[in-house]
Amino acid sequence: MNVFKERSTGLISGALLGFVFFFSAIFSAAAIAQDDGRIAGVVTRSGSGFVEGVLVRIQGTDIEAYTDSNGRFALRGVEPGEYKLEFKYFGFDDLVKDVAVAPGESVELSATLGEGLVLEEEDLVVIGDRTLALNAERAFVGKKSVVLAEKIGQFPDFNAAEALQRLTGVHVDNDRGEGRFVSIRGAPSSFNRVKLNGLSLGSPESNGLGVPLDVFPASQLAKIEVTKSATPAQDANSIGGEINLSFPTAFGSDPRTFLKFSLGQTELDSGNRQGLNGLHSQTFGNNDQFGITITAQYDKRDIKAETIETDGWEDVDNDGDDIDNQFSVEETELRNMEVERENQGFSTVFEWKPVESTRLYTSASINEFDETEWRHRFVTTFGRADTVEDVTVVDAGDGSRTVQDANFIEMDRLFRDQQLDFTPQKFTVFAIGGETLLDDWEFKYQWGRSETEELRKREVVEFRQGSSDTDQPDFDATYTSSGSVLTPRITHGAGSGAFDPASYGFRRIRDRQNFRFDDVDTLSADVTRFLEFGGDKKLDVQFGFRLTTRERRNDENDLEFSAEDAGLTLADFAGDEIGNIVDDIYRFGPRIPGSTFSEIRARSDLDDDTDPEDDLLDDYDASVDVLGYYIQGTYSWSDFAILAGVRVEETELSIDGYSVINEDLPGGSEDPVRQSFESDYNDTFPALHFRWDISDELVFRTAWTNSIRRPNFNDLAPAREVDLDEGDDDTIGTADDVIEIEQGNPQLLPFESENIDISLDWYSDKYGAFSIGYFTKDIENFISEQTDRLSSFDGFTGNIELERPINLEKGSIDGFEFSWTKQFESGIGVDFNYTIVDSEVEFPSEGADARTGGETKLPLEGQADSTGNLALSYSRDKLYTQIAYKRTDSFIAGYDDTFLDEVEGVRENIDLKAIYQFSDTYELELLVRNITDEEKTTFVGTGETRLREFEKNGRWVQASFKINFQ
Repeated sequence: MNVFKERSTGLISGALLGFVFFFSAIFSAAAIAQDDGRIAGVVTRSGSGFVEGVLVRIQGTDIEAYTDSNGRFALRGVEPGEYKLEFKYFGFDDLVKDVAVAPGESVELSATLGEGLVLEEEDLVVIGDRTLALNAERAFVGKKSVVLAEKIGQFPDFNAAEALQRLTGVHVDNDRGEGRFVSIRGAPSSFNRVKLNGLSLGSPESNGLGVPLDVFPASQLAKIEVTKSATPAQDANSIGGEINLSFPTAFGSDPRTFLKFSLGQTELDSGNRQGLNGLHSQTFGNNDQFGITITAQYDKRDIKAETIETDGWEDVDNDGDDIDNQFSVEETELRNMEVERENQGFSTVFEWKPVESTRLYTSASINEFDETEWRHRFVTTFGRADTVEDVTVVDAGDGSRTVQDANFIEMDRLFRDQQLDFTPQKFTVFAIGGETLLDDWEFKYQWGRSETEELRKREVVEFRQGSSDTDQPDFDATYTSSGSVLTPRITHGAGSGAFDPASYGFRRIRDRQNFRFDDVDTLSADVTRFLEFGGDKKLDVQFGFRLTTRERRNDENDLEFSAEDAGLTLADFAGDEIGNIVDDIYRFGPRIPGSTFSEIRARSDLDDDTDPEDDLLDDYDASVDVLGYYIQGTYSWSDFAILAGVRVEETELSIDGYSVINEDLPGGSEDPVRQSFESDYNDTFPALHFRWDISDELVFRTAWTNSIRRPNFNDLAPAREVDLDEGDDDTIGTADDVIEIEQGNPQLLPFESENIDISLDWYSDKYGAFSIGYFTKDIENFISEQTDRLSSFDGFTGNIELERPINLEKGSIDGFEFSWTKQFESGIGVDFNYTIVDSEVEFPSEGADARTGGETKLPLEGQADSTGNLALSYSRDKLYTQIAYKRTDSFIAGYDDTFLDEVEGVRENIDLKAIYQFSDTYELELLVRNITDEEKTTFVGTGETRLREFEKNGRWVQASFKINFQ
């Protein structure tokens, strides 16, 4: 087992005994070297507040410490005497201060690092770079990546997801040209733990695990941390990594106020963008003991996307003959999307220092992401043709063949529909907490609540040829991709009426509503005891707990109406014609006006085709309580440090769903039955980290950790639908009857991962910062949908087809990470990183879910073989410019079957940002996104001969004007 799992209270008793043992050790060691002194203080940087990651060392000794996130440091066990205190910070000149320590004395001092970097020249202005983040990463025992506000402001990124994509090992999934979900080291986004100011966030997504990070504007954040090798003090539910978003605080920076205005223009359909964001941060009171920070942001943009998509590739039926592994298109869709997106964010942090050793705070934030999408779709159903002629086939290069050109004879079906999709997502977070430093003790405590909700509404109106309201004759059509796989040509034969609105009869309207609520409460406390054993030997013992309670609800409602005898056609509603789309290649045809849905919905002659049972199968209520407690110790001596500890998590799950059984089967009824499931289990997560400072410039790290990822809520829900397929004989109980069972699986085990990290980091003022790392994750209990053929199951007998999620055997992720950052004296800066990942998931070798090609091992869904970033910047006088290049290799976006997996193609993007400072008060910014007009491409199979989706979002340009009031 990767995670050491127990089902008894003996584990908890052992952990409690460990607490008692370490408490005894702490108090027994407290009397050591009572005559020794202590040097403590705070390090700041002019214009930027506290500085994390400064190495503070007493010259001529091995006594040293790094400053924490509040710029604090403490050197304990210092013998009486006079010393020179050295402050080392990569990228800055060293600072040396004289200090004298008397017996038993605690000396307090502060230090301010120089304003410029080592590469100072009178005419050089560095607006901010990766240096600050590198020092914060360097101070951490394990492997962590950090991006700070200064760096976020340099990159052409709008939201937290896009800011994260610049880090090593991070891949971002784009939606309509904007970053949304984040994958870390090849693991999907649902494998990450996402926090805001240390509080766990819920999810508005259907599975309840992935957190869309486009909800959080980049301009609202002070810091983003990605922990890749977790310590016992962190939640174990983070196989990919833990992402913590932090808002700015008044005690963490100098007072400042700014407003920023933005206007932009998109290339497609001349969509507009406008935004406003601002920040005010200051301390006040007689001794500046109070602090307040307020951020506000609003951004609105009109986006147009144009796509051609295919839905289904099947074995071709050529003149009545099925040909194995030769695939022909089933359906093509032309899509024209008009999207309006709005981000609104507000946050405030109030801080109070009643005494110098204590900081108390309360924070609140509301972030809302609203999307309104008008989707127009024109569908050609080639799969309904009677025969296929004039077939030209190409070798796909993966063992299959693809029909490149074909003439489809006697087709009878074209669709046109329009969907209005309104999707507001909202995150509300409130927290109170504090931290206290008393001599050799540190206490951190926090309570908070995050509320997440999505109330999605979709209105669909559909017109179709071949309905009862039209008498459209069959027609021929051709499909050819010989000129371009990405933009295949489609020709509708004479008499098809493809662009005649009168040939499309009304089919149905659907009113679909999805309500999701996810509320998370967190209570945590952490205590650290700092011990000195003389000289450079010290032990930091940390212990604490975190109680997380989560309430999750999913409610689906799908209303459907038709009007068989209404005699309605698209001609009764059709508006203007949508112009040619996708580089003007495809004629789209008549537009369905936005008022069509409401006009039809208001009719009195509609037939209600709603099936309420289908809605209930997707509904569930879940409650998950996790109590985690841990103890860890960091022992440091000379140039070495070991962090060892263990975390225990007790999980209680309660989840409800609905069961619907066909009334013709035993126990069947027209009424759904509510079902409940409860379980509890304990997990233990040991961890071991080792760090060796080979020199002041060279750091070696390695770590062994264990983590989990709990199953999706919709997989766990005890929902069940049992239906009866009567086959060719309508008589119930005959041999060709099939009992179809589709259900969730509350017995699913969590993913369990054993992780190893190794890295070597070189921080050179002359050559820049280099890093190389290796990581591996051995994962058990992968979850996948399984279809089984059985003769009996849970009281049912006969021909049973059972579909449910199950745990697979195991999988693995291995990879290498490389990075280099350098700021040259010429003003040129380089920021480069590259990640190579290899993953493997085991699939069943036999049974209904076995792949037809016999493969049992595939790459992990969503894992790109390689990702890379290269950013080149230039800073001189008052100008800063940067051009950023991002490349992501192809990856499996969705499993299907051999030759039919959905594969997203290679994606490359180039963006440009330029900042000009007129003065300390005024600043102008220019941003150009997607300079090379890259498209999103997705294929069916690895051979890239079968198109799944080709999407164009175009370029866009934005100008911003910033006013700094302080």
